[in-house]
Amino acid sequence: ATRQVQNELARVSQHAQSDNKDVLVQLEQHELPALLAQSQLLLDRDQTARHERRVVQRPEASLEKELNEQLKQLASEISKHINDVNLAERQQAIEALRLEVDLLKSQPPTEESIERVLLQLENLPKDEADVEQLQKELAEVRANKDQLDSLKRRLNDELNEVAEKLQRVEDSTKPSDAEKPRKKKGKKQPTIELKPAERKERIQSLSAAIDQLDNQIIPKLAEIQKEAFDNGLDVAGLEPQQQKATKLVEALNVSFKEVKVRSKQRYLSEINANRRKRVGNISDDG
Repeated sequence: ATRQVQNELARVSQHAQSDNKDVLVQLEQHELPALLAQSQLLLDRDQTARHERRVVQRPEASLEKELNEQLKQLASEISKHINDVNLAERQQAIEALRLEVDLLKSQPPTEESIERVLLQLENLPKDEADVEQLQKELAEVRANKDQLDSLKRRLNDELNEVAEKLQRVEDSTKPSDAEKPRKKKGKKQPTIELKPAERKERIQSLSAAIDQLDNQIIPKLAEIQKEAFDNGLDVAGLEPQQQKATKLVEALNVSFKEVKVRSKQRYLSEINANRRKRVGNISDDG
């Protein structure tokens, strides 16, 4: 029996060099307790034999006692080894989480990515300084994310508001039926001239629309774009609205010039007509 315990001790000692925690835990929780119990039984028998046979000379240091002490020492070493493995695993986990937190800080994170790191942190000891620091940094990442989400909602709301204004400007400046070219039998017909009051109203309308686009809508779109860019945000639909505003102000400027030219031409035509009429009246009087 003693020889068997010696052989098992040698085998367990060899396996105790492993860094596999499952192997070490198996040794600590199952194999070593069984060996210690067997060794203790052999030691008890040896002690009993020494007591009952005082006349018989027995070695002072028995093999059974030596085996028992070796097993206890091995149990202590395995326990320390498991602690060392646990510490190394924790350090590896902390380093991996450090990389993940740094990644979250370098780009807009998702709620899922934050929750995944948080769950892993919760599996680590809370009282370790590195874990506390990562928890603090992760809380900052979440706070920054909430702030960016709030900013994105505000920018989207502002974009929707500007888009509505832009649409109203576009709708209010569409050419009237009188200004639209007429077609007859596939041929383009001359545009119907606006009345003086209509021309004046059209000019005022175009001028006000151009002013609103140049001084309100387009600058506001640029402001939204800058704020989004500075914070690394993508505001969906911003670029199409900017293109629409730019094209609309260009078209309205062309229309404004055309109406002004036609108005001036109409004004000169009326002056010439009145002049000819006065000349004709003078000739008739003569």
